Amino acid sequence: TGWNVLFVGGPGEVERSVRIRRALGKPLSRTRDAIGKLPLRSLWALLPQVDAFLGSDSAPGHFAGALGLATRILMNAEVDPARWAPLGPRVRVKLSRAEGHVCARSACPPPCPNMLSLSVATALAFVRGAGEQGGAARVSPARGRRGVR
Repeated sequence: TGWNVLFVGGPGEVERSVRIRRALGKPLSRTRDAIGKLPLRSLWALLPQVDAFLGSDSAPGHFAGALGLATRILMNAEVDPARWAPLGPRVRVKLSRAEGHVCARSACPPPCPNMLSLSVATALAFVRGAGEQGGAARVSPARGRRGVR
């Protein structure tokens, strides 16, 4: 069974989304490209129609977490997920660190090697649940506190 995917992001992410779609290949049965075309207000209205969200720590990820969607967030390992990750009962965070890279956030121009080290295969495994082991942070719905799962 293929996936139905909605690609969202800013106008500067068009090239990156093309590379991701090429790397995904056949798992997609239908895609909609809304990169640079979808205002946040429209995204807020569309998110309840999806089964899961995969993205970086950004406004759409926070929307998805707040809506209670299965939300998978990819974050730079230098960022504290307890402070910056979206909140929600179904939010999971995968931290990414490039081997040998020490990120001084103020001196590390985007895109950071920590985030570039993520492969499409790693992201897909994370969406499927395999990435929930080994350091994926989760939110406890009872207390809103993060723990390691």
